[in-house]
Amino acid sequence: MPIFNKLKRIYSARGGISLIASGLHRGKSLNNSLQMLSIFHLKLAFWLATVLGVGYFVYIKRDQLAFECREIKTRIGKLFGRRIALNDSFAEDVESGFHSQNFDIRSENGEDSRSGLDNAAKAEIRRIMNNENLTFDKARLRYTERQFGKNLIAPDGTPLDPKAVTFSK
Repeated sequence: MPIFNKLKRIYSARGGISLIASGLHRGKSLNNSLQMLSIFHLKLAFWLATVLGVGYFVYIKRDQLAFECREIKTRIGKLFGRRIALNDSFAEDVESGFHSQNFDIRSENGEDSRSGLDNAAKAEIRRIMNNENLTFDKARLRYTERQFGKNLIAPDGTPLDPKAVTFSK
């Protein structure tokens, strides 16, 4: 038994690993104590990698997560009779489904006093959504491309007027 006390003093004096020394003192082998220490490090590395991975995922998806959180907050508020903190016309537009992550009315129009979205455009976009079974973003794109066509503009934004002059590099 004196050799175990001597090893314990040597490890402690050198700032060594007290887990190994105490394991030896209790009659465990040096190999078993090292295995316990390596298992601890593996678990620590696993949990550190997990936390870093989740943090990276949240960082990459922060805009989408923020939008989803606002959506959930709005739905819960509607359950309890709360209105969206916008003027009445924008609130009606949001409740009617005229918003998306790419067209977020709530984030930029909190203090806006305008009358909301154009009623004729909303009706046309709603018709496109229902007839062609499209999402709000795709219906808005289809509506915009049609408006471009009416004004002699190609879907990519270049003018179709033969007298138009464009410059390129």
